[in-house]
Amino acid sequence: MSFFQDFDFAKLLPEPEKFMNSLEGWIRFFVLLGPLLLLGLGIWYYYYPPKEANYRAGFRTYFGMGSVEAWLFAQKLAGKAYLILGGGLSAVMLVISLFFSGKNAMATVIVALICVIVELVLVIGVWVLIYMLVYRAYDKDGNRRK
Repeated sequence: MSFFQDFDFAKLLPEPEKFMNSLEGWIRFFVLLGPLLLLGLGIWYYYYPPKEANYRAGFRTYFGMGSVEAWLFAQKLAGKAYLILGGGLSAVMLVISLFFSGKNAMATVIVALICVIVELVLVIGVWVLIYMLVYRAYDKDGNRRK
Protein backbone atom coordinates (compact mmCIF):
# COMPACT_ATOMS: atom_id res chain seq x y z
CA MET A 1 0.00 0.00 0.00
CA SER A 2 2.85 2.41 0.70
CA PHE A 3 4.12 1.94 -2.89
CA PHE A 4 0.95 3.49 -4.34
CA GLN A 5 0.97 6.39 -1.90
CA ASP A 6 4.29 7.65 -3.26
CA PHE A 7 3.55 6.75 -6.89
CA ASP A 8 2.47 9.57 -9.21
CA PHE A 9 0.25 8.31 -12.02
CA ALA A 10 0.56 11.63 -13.86
CA LYS A 11 4.18 10.76 -14.66
CA LEU A 12 2.93 7.93 -16.90
CA LEU A 13 1.27 10.42 -19.24
CA PRO A 14 3.33 11.90 -22.06
CA GLU A 15 4.32 15.53 -21.95
CA PRO A 16 1.72 17.61 -23.82
CA GLU A 17 4.23 19.15 -26.23
CA LYS A 18 5.75 15.76 -27.13
CA PHE A 19 2.28 14.31 -27.57
CA MET A 20 1.20 17.15 -29.89
CA ASN A 21 4.35 16.83 -32.02
CA SER A 22 3.74 13.10 -32.34
CA LEU A 23 0.05 13.68 -33.14
CA GLU A 24 0.91 16.24 -35.84
CA GLY A 25 3.34 13.78 -37.41
CA TRP A 26 0.78 10.97 -37.49
CA ILE A 27 -1.90 13.28 -38.89
CA ARG A 28 0.47 14.44 -41.67
CA PHE A 29 1.27 10.80 -42.42
CA PHE A 30 -2.39 9.80 -42.77
CA VAL A 31 -3.30 12.88 -44.83
CA LEU A 32 -0.44 12.21 -47.28
CA LEU A 33 -0.80 8.41 -47.34
CA GLY A 34 -3.71 8.34 -49.79
CA PRO A 35 -2.17 10.61 -52.43
CA LEU A 36 1.16 8.79 -52.24
CA LEU A 37 -0.60 5.45 -52.68
CA LEU A 38 -2.40 6.88 -55.70
CA LEU A 39 0.92 7.96 -57.18
CA GLY A 40 2.30 4.46 -56.62
CA LEU A 41 -0.73 2.82 -58.20
CA GLY A 42 -0.59 5.26 -61.10
CA ILE A 43 3.05 4.43 -61.78
CA TRP A 44 2.33 0.71 -61.54
CA TYR A 45 -0.77 0.76 -63.77
CA TYR A 46 0.75 3.05 -66.38
CA TYR A 47 4.32 1.78 -66.63
CA TYR A 48 4.13 -1.83 -65.36
CA PRO A 49 0.58 -3.09 -65.99
CA PRO A 50 -0.18 -6.82 -65.82
CA LYS A 51 0.09 -8.09 -69.39
CA GLU A 52 -3.23 -9.92 -69.43
CA ALA A 53 -6.52 -9.75 -67.58
CA ASN A 54 -6.59 -11.46 -64.20
CA TYR A 55 -8.59 -11.36 -60.98
CA ARG A 56 -5.66 -10.61 -58.65
CA ALA A 57 -3.90 -7.46 -59.80
CA GLY A 58 -4.69 -4.47 -61.98
CA PHE A 59 -7.61 -2.13 -62.50
CA ARG A 60 -10.41 -4.58 -63.23
CA THR A 61 -13.59 -3.58 -65.06
CA TYR A 62 -16.22 -5.81 -66.60
CA PHE A 63 -15.68 -4.29 -70.04
CA GLY A 64 -11.92 -4.09 -69.69
CA MET A 65 -11.41 -7.81 -69.13
CA GLY A 66 -12.80 -8.94 -72.50
CA SER A 67 -9.52 -8.71 -74.42
CA VAL A 68 -5.87 -7.86 -73.92
CA GLU A 69 -6.37 -4.60 -75.81
CA ALA A 70 -9.25 -3.55 -73.54
CA TRP A 71 -7.29 -4.64 -70.46
CA LEU A 72 -4.24 -2.55 -71.38
CA PHE A 73 -6.48 0.41 -72.26
CA ALA A 74 -8.07 0.26 -68.79
CA GLN A 75 -4.64 -0.01 -67.12
CA LYS A 76 -3.18 2.96 -69.02
CA LEU A 77 -6.29 5.06 -68.40
CA ALA A 78 -6.31 4.24 -64.68
CA GLY A 79 -2.57 4.91 -64.50
CA LYS A 80 -2.89 8.36 -66.06
CA ALA A 81 -5.86 9.26 -63.90
CA TYR A 82 -4.21 8.08 -60.68
CA LEU A 83 -0.93 9.82 -61.53
CA ILE A 84 -2.72 13.12 -62.13
CA LEU A 85 -4.97 12.79 -59.08
CA GLY A 86 -2.17 11.54 -56.83
CA GLY A 87 0.21 14.31 -57.90
CA GLY A 88 -2.37 17.04 -57.46
CA LEU A 89 -3.59 15.74 -54.12
CA SER A 90 -0.02 15.27 -52.86
CA ALA A 91 0.81 18.90 -53.55
CA VAL A 92 -2.43 20.24 -52.05
CA MET A 93 -2.32 17.99 -48.97
CA LEU A 94 1.34 18.80 -48.36
CA VAL A 95 0.55 22.51 -48.32
CA ILE A 96 -2.44 21.95 -46.02
CA SER A 97 -0.44 19.72 -43.67
CA LEU A 98 2.24 22.39 -43.29
CA PHE A 99 -0.33 24.54 -41.51
CA PHE A 100 -0.97 21.89 -38.82
CA SER A 101 1.89 23.11 -36.58
CA GLY A 102 0.86 24.89 -33.42
CA LYS A 103 -2.88 24.60 -34.01
CA ASN A 104 -5.54 23.34 -31.65
CA ALA A 105 -5.43 19.53 -31.60
CA MET A 106 -9.15 19.10 -32.26
CA ALA A 107 -9.11 21.60 -35.13
CA THR A 108 -6.15 19.76 -36.68
CA VAL A 109 -7.95 16.42 -36.45
CA ILE A 110 -11.12 17.87 -38.00
CA VAL A 111 -9.18 19.42 -40.90
CA ALA A 112 -7.37 16.11 -41.43
CA LEU A 113 -10.67 14.20 -41.49
CA ILE A 114 -12.09 16.64 -44.03
CA CYS A 115 -8.96 16.17 -46.18
CA VAL A 116 -9.28 12.38 -46.07
CA ILE A 117 -13.00 12.54 -46.92
CA VAL A 118 -12.27 14.84 -49.89
CA GLU A 119 -9.57 12.41 -51.04
CA LEU A 120 -12.00 9.48 -50.85
CA VAL A 121 -14.72 11.34 -52.76
CA LEU A 122 -12.26 12.32 -55.51
CA VAL A 123 -10.95 8.74 -55.79
CA ILE A 124 -14.49 7.37 -56.09
CA GLY A 125 -15.30 10.00 -58.71
CA VAL A 126 -12.22 9.14 -60.77
CA TRP A 127 -12.96 5.42 -60.38
CA VAL A 128 -16.49 5.92 -61.76
CA LEU A 129 -15.14 8.07 -64.59
CA ILE A 130 -12.64 5.38 -65.59
CA TYR A 131 -15.39 2.75 -65.58
CA MET A 132 -17.56 4.95 -67.80
CA LEU A 133 -14.73 5.62 -70.26
CA VAL A 134 -13.83 1.93 -70.55
CA TYR A 135 -17.54 1.11 -71.03
CA ARG A 136 -17.78 3.67 -73.84
CA ALA A 137 -14.62 2.38 -75.54
CA TYR A 138 -15.17 -1.42 -75.35
CA ASP A 139 -18.04 -3.89 -75.26
CA LYS A 140 -18.26 -6.90 -72.92
CA ASP A 141 -16.32 -9.10 -75.37
CA GLY A 142 -13.41 -6.66 -75.52
CA ASN A 143 -14.21 -5.33 -79.00
CA ARG A 144 -13.70 -1.63 -79.69
CA ARG A 145 -16.96 0.30 -79.94
CA LYS A 146 -17.40 2.49 -82.98
